[in-house]
Amino acid sequence: MNELKIPKGWQLKKISDTGKIITGSTPKTTHPEYYGNDFPFYGPPDLGSKIEIFDSHKGLTQKGLDVSRKIPEDSILVQCIGDLGRSSIIKKNGACNQQINVIIPNLDLVIPKFLYYWINSNFFRNLMIQHATQTTIANLNKTKFSNLPFFEPVIKTQKKIVTKLDHLLGELEEKKKQILYLIEQNKERIDFFEDNWLSYIIDTEIEHHPQRKEWNLTIVDKEIDDFEKRNPEKNPEKKFKYVEISSVTDNKKIKNFRTLLGKNAPSRARNVIRENDVIYGTTRPYYRNVVLIPKDFDDEICSTGFCVLRSNSLIPQFLFYFMLSNSANSQILKPMRGGNYPAVRNSDVTSITIPVPPLKTQKQIVQNIKNAKDKFQSQKEQFDKIKESYESRIKYIKCIQSSILDSAFSGKLVN
Repeated sequence: MNELKIPKGWQLKKISDTGKIITGSTPKTTHPEYYGNDFPFYGPPDLGSKIEIFDSHKGLTQKGLDVSRKIPEDSILVQCIGDLGRSSIIKKNGACNQQINVIIPNLDLVIPKFLYYWINSNFFRNLMIQHATQTTIANLNKTKFSNLPFFEPVIKTQKKIVTKLDHLLGELEEKKKQILYLIEQNKERIDFFEDNWLSYIIDTEIEHHPQRKEWNLTIVDKEIDDFEKRNPEKNPEKKFKYVEISSVTDNKKIKNFRTLLGKNAPSRARNVIRENDVIYGTTRPYYRNVVLIPKDFDDEICSTGFCVLRSNSLIPQFLFYFMLSNSANSQILKPMRGGNYPAVRNSDVTSITIPVPPLKTQKQIVQNIKNAKDKFQSQKEQFDKIKESYESRIKYIKCIQSSILDSAFSGKLVN
């Protein structure tokens, strides 16, 4: 809404005509007398559209607070630095920071909720943006804010508009909450399964397999072959792909690896990797940085922070899934040592016990896990579509809310 005509019988005023305008001020932490539990301290949070209490365990005492900065209940807080226009009506005396201009309304002239709705209209928010100083952070100072317009109907009309807006916007807000709850509820389920499904499936397929007791038990070291070491610096102009611990993604793929010249190789770039090797991150092993090396990383280099597992007796995918299992992880974590960078040795990884099913069973286990992965991915894609649909509904509701506010201040809502 670029233009808004003053409804018949309403008066054109300024925001400064609605009451006293003050700018918040953050007390210095070097003044301990400011802190107590008498007043909450208000400021713009990162989430939501409202300005809410932060650091609520440290309020401001009346003794330490400048009387001119004291904010009574029913004052309207409006963010005027950064994300312009976020606003709230406070229900408890307090103070706020310097990002906020405060309107202490004259209750003989304006109903606080009516003024709050006016500030949240598209018309007013656009005016705030137009009059703000647009530098790195948008800034609308107290003077400019005070001079912005306010359409003032009589108190009786204000009450009627507030009653209707409370009803209409309240119903829409409730709808929004229901949709957001559904999104969050489904997101929690998806996040939980995304974090835990693989371990659960692996444990089901390996540790709880109906033939598990019939399988041979051995240690990993007996099922792997030696791997090569190479110093890339001996070929200073030859490029190689370098896989570090940070290159492993949450879904156990390689990403953000570096392509380096041999002469620029880090001192830890020594382990040669081949297609179908399984590499296991020995630093902070609880993150389970495990990767099955794909073809495009054959004959490349990984950090010595990985233990390279190369096996000709086990199906590589089976070894990979086992190294991700809770059974493998619990064994590896036992000898973990170190403070800031806890780690295990290669020998700690290779000395763990591993069950060895027949090759046919290994293949079936690998296939079952892949099938479960495909099913999970399909469910996640369905959730993303549902989420997109829900977010479209919320966007539509917000558009309706804006239209209702626009109607209210064009006088249509009470005609």
